[in-house]
Amino acid sequence: MKTLQLYACIVFFWTLYLPGATAMPNLAVHFLTQTQLTYHSLFSSQWSPSPPGFDFWKEAEKLGQKAIDYVDNNLTASALQFPSVADRIAEFKVSVQDLVKNAEALRPTQGALVARTNTNINYDEFFQRFSGKIDTILEDLKAEFSERLPEDRSERYKAREVAVDRALEKLENAFVEVYGHWHVPEAEAREKFSHVKPQIRRVVLLVGDLADRHPVLVEVLLVSAAIMIIPEGIILRPLLRVFGFGPGGVVKGSGAAWAQRFFFREAIAEGSWFASLQAAGMKWVAPGLGKKIGIPIAIGGGILGSIGVWCR
Repeated sequence: MKTLQLYACIVFFWTLYLPGATAMPNLAVHFLTQTQLTYHSLFSSQWSPSPPGFDFWKEAEKLGQKAIDYVDNNLTASALQFPSVADRIAEFKVSVQDLVKNAEALRPTQGALVARTNTNINYDEFFQRFSGKIDTILEDLKAEFSERLPEDRSERYKAREVAVDRALEKLENAFVEVYGHWHVPEAEAREKFSHVKPQIRRVVLLVGDLADRHPVLVEVLLVSAAIMIIPEGIILRPLLRVFGFGPGGVVKGSGAAWAQRFFFREAIAEGSWFASLQAAGMKWVAPGLGKKIGIPIAIGGGILGSIGVWCR
């Protein structure tokens, strides 16, 4: 490991200070990315399962811009590593961003609702009711799609499309049912859901296509999407959980594990969610110990400070 560190530092500082070294930046970024992935792999196995008390969503939200920078760096590095799908990775990022923008339309329109029904929807209660239906939807999907997707890639894409559309149908019906509790007309509820339905479909199919080409990208894409949806996480988390986006363990038979294996043929190790936030800069304070744990490596913003510490 010391040899690996030394080589990474030489490459990095050569890029910065060697006169005329104009061809080195991509090599430095590529090598440091591989080094980051090595650390990620080590810590992922160390924290499998994640340590007690760890809440991915809360910790990711605390990281703020650091988490966003981590996503940008990972997606950029992945595009460099797999140039043949760089455009698809860029499309994935834009599609998730569009989904987050459109998610606001899912929220109840309080003024019109109060005027029409004399009812005021409590956001927390609304989304708790909706989240409560997700486990049932997952169990229904597991029963309906009990066989793995076909080995042939073109047939697999078609079968994945069918499953995604079926899942979205169930999610939309659940959404309408929950809105019905507050006497919102079915047509109005379905119109709201239409703002995110095509984006969810696009994101899931993009991840599936990229997973078919390069399975190693599954973890990067699912973690990236989970971080990117945090601004509208209260509604997007339950929606995307049906497709395996977000931590949920890899115990055989669990909803998250089934969704990841079915839609993307890969299940993320539970410890990877913790390791990802460590790589993003999280300083984890173990409950009752008051001890911070961190990984001294980063790429992108703050890389000089991180490498400086790492190379001491």
